[in-house]
Amino acid sequence: MVKTLYAGIDESNHGRFPEIYVSAFHNAKKLITEKEMLPKIRHHKNTEDLLEKIDYSFVILRKDDLERLDKRQAQGFIISSLVYRKRRAARNIGLSVFIDGEVPTSNLIYAKDIVSSMCEIPKDCLDFYAGPKLDKRLQLVNYADRFAHYFHGKSLRHLSEDRKMVDLLNY
Repeated sequence: MVKTLYAGIDESNHGRFPEIYVSAFHNAKKLITEKEMLPKIRHHKNTEDLLEKIDYSFVILRKDDLERLDKRQAQGFIISSLVYRKRRAARNIGLSVFIDGEVPTSNLIYAKDIVSSMCEIPKDCLDFYAGPKLDKRLQLVNYADRFAHYFHGKSLRHLSEDRKMVDLLNY
């Protein structure tokens, strides 16, 4: 039986730089079961406690990072960067990725190809899902949204000291 790791992905500061992409990880299916309109949390009195309970990674993208990548490649490299450490630590698990926002099917297929190649995950063990307002419908994506907003309020120096910050992978 293949165990599945779930990754909820969201970003903060989209279109303005730096952008912060976050992936929240868990293996509990209940965190990707659709809910009715979860609230977006914008106060952060309990966020640090939640960061201790929910595994995550994040990457900070500068404008020049996105300028050097083909627009179709960007999403695949961002996701690969976010999940790489988790995948390398647990080689034989499946990965289901849930992305907040509308992503064309062709871009999801292309991102899946990149993630499969860079993270050495067989394509048949990868599932990608994207949709508007997933951060209000899936608890795991809601956590990623909450973490992204929290990180957006922190200094780059503070963020660079977080051991869960990852670098954008190169090809």
